[in-house]
Order: sequence, then C-alpha cells, then structure tokens
Amino acid sequence: MKKTRGPPVFLGDARRPRSMSSFALTGEPDVNSEHKLTTPIFTYTTKDFCYDNHDANCNDQKDSALGPEHDFQTLLMSRWNESKKHKAMNYDLNCMYKLLPGDYNLSIQLNVERGQLRRKPMHFRNIEEPFTNLRWNFTKIKQSEILMYLRCADKPLTSDPLDRHLLIVNASPLERGHSLVVPCVNRSLPQVLNEVSIKQATDLMLLTRDDNFHVLFNSLLGHASVNHLHVHVLFWPYESDLINRRFEMVQPDVYVIRQPDWFVPAFAFQLIKAEDLESFNRRVTKCAKFLTKRNVAHNVFFTRAQPLRTDGPLHSEDRFGKLPSLVTVYIFPRRSVT
Repeated sequence: MKKTRGPPVFLGDARRPRSMSSFALTGEPDVNSEHKLTTPIFTYTTKDFCYDNHDANCNDQKDSALGPEHDFQTLLMSRWNESKKHKAMNYDLNCMYKLLPGDYNLSIQLNVERGQLRRKPMHFRNIEEPFTNLRWNFTKIKQSEILMYLRCADKPLTSDPLDRHLLIVNASPLERGHSLVVPCVNRSLPQVLNEVSIKQATDLMLLTRDDNFHVLFNSLLGHASVNHLHVHVLFWPYESDLINRRFEMVQPDVYVIRQPDWFVPAFAFQLIKAEDLESFNRRVTKCAKFLTKRNVAHNVFFTRAQPLRTDGPLHSEDRFGKLPSLVTVYIFPRRSVT
C-alpha cells in the first residue's frame, strides 16, 4: 500500500452507494474498475463455525451464503492471488526459513524485501494514542486493495448496520495470504484491541479449517506500525511449539506459562465448544483491557492447539492429530518498543 493522494473514492459497492455515510476512502482512484465493482461481501453465519479442526463433521458445515466452494479460506486466497497479479504487493515473496536449535523449536524467516520496501513504521509514545487522520491510516487505501467485506448474518459484530469490516491487502506480506482485517473501519478506531476486533478474529479462526492459519495483533509500543485498529491474518508453514506445552491454571479458564517453560511468559485462553463463544471473547477482551489500562505493550496470537493441560510432561506433541484442534489465544505482555 503506497501513500498516494487523489479524489475520494467512496467505500462500498459502486452499484449501491452508501449515501447515508460520510466515510470515504482518500486513496487514488482505481484504474481497474472491474476489480472495484466485484469486491465481494463475504457473508457467513455461526453455523459455518468449526470448533475442532480435527472433527470430520466440520467439512459438512460449509453452507455459507457464498456456497461450499467459496468458503473463507478459498475466497481469501483467490482474492489475494488476484491482487498480487494487479501488483498490489510491493514484492514477490522470496523467503527462506530456518528452524532454530534449542528448547523452543522456533522458526525464523528471512524476508529481505519486507525490510527494504515496507512503509516505514510510525513511532508512538503510549499504548493508547488517539487516532489522527493526519497520519497514514486505512481510510487512505485504494478500493482495489480491499479483498472483501466481512459480514456475519445471524450474529453481527456490532449493532450498527453502517459499520464496515474490511479484509485488505498487506502490501508487504510475510507469507501467501497475509492480509489485514480492519474492523469498523468507518469509526477510525485507534490500535487498541477491543471486543469487536476479538470477535472478528475468533470468527475468522472458526471459519478456517487449516491449522496453519493464524490471527495476530500488535499493540502500540509492541511493533504496531499504524495507529488504526487492525489485525493480521496469515498462514505460517511451521507450527509453534507453544501449542505442545504444559500450562498453569491461575483462574477458571485462564492459563499462564512462565519462563523457563517458554522463552517469554504468556496468558492462554481456549475455546472448546459453541456454548462458550461469548464467555471466551469476554475473557480475552478483559485480559487485553487489563494490559492496555496499565500501559503494558502486548502481542496476541490466535491459533489452533491441542487442549490446554496442566499436568504431564512439559512438552507433549500430538503427532497423529488424535486430539482436538481448538481455537486458542496467547497474549504476551512485553517491554515497550519505541
């Protein structure tokens, strides 16, 4: 996403102008009008959710409004590849990986082009800084950078029908499919994890049957580069060994892991069944707010993991996929990076 200026382009389907909204994109107009006119609205319902990726019945639940052949992952990759053809990314992915020796089985990536060509990250002084339109934000993207609009038909993220939730191109990707979700883009919210963004992240995890799919959030002073609420979605080719570790329960449904069991401490939350969805989102939200109010920078990692356990060996890997694969959130408090 390059910083550009030009006439305003109104957010929404060109065939259905959103006249009641004053929100507009300010990026340059599209030369590819066909791409603009066909930006899809991905509509899903809670019936599409898969709570255990190792449950064979999940494959029978793909009855979203777009049809079984257009589930979220399929549409995401199709739109991402289309945007790549239209040069929406700053570079072609040419990455190398290395698995590090040691107790934590970490993987690292060499991505030279991202280091050289990505937009220079902004600097911040506090975890909570007000949104300002004077700095770069996601209202300045081009319409062609929108991969899709996101909409839950039976359980909307908010009560305001004017709220728009976007999935947009990450112009400097880490991997194929690496994109950004911008909840309530019309509200111009600062980069503070809130209940709406957590709900959206959880929904996308439940819509995706691939255990390599993740959602990530960086707070201000925690490597966030833009002060406009967003989360990352991407597929990573190596699983984190964190999902195999033993945890300690500190409260009902709240877990922690400490050093040296993991190289940094983390809180953990896990969603086991549909009946727990709302309470799960509330617990994650409460933890994020706790850190934010105390001005503690943090990173958040949504993934799939085996059931959290508090006994047995420190490391226990489910090599044959016999255990459930559940949506799990790890929150890492950290030192501030300015």
